[in-house]
Amino acid sequence: MKNRIYTIGILFFFLLAACQKLDREITTDLNKELIESVQGNVGSLLNGVYGELREGFLDVDGAMIASATDEAEHADEGSSVQNFN
Repeated sequence: MKNRIYTIGILFFFLLAACQKLDREITTDLNKELIESVQGNVGSLLNGVYGELREGFLDVDGAMIASATDEAEHADEGSSVQNFN
């Protein structure tokens, strides 16, 4: 009987010791300068991403990129896009 009481007591102790405060205090220290600098960095990042994109629709042997998929059909039968499709 004493063993059960000790076992239950030890388990209860470990259950209480495992509890922690789950409510966290959220602190925000955003100011105008920080927001403007982050916005500028994001703008530079997007410019870098869009700068790597190809220009125009005629990228694959004078055909639109959609012609290389099942979205569109290129009219020139001898085109490499038709062979790819």
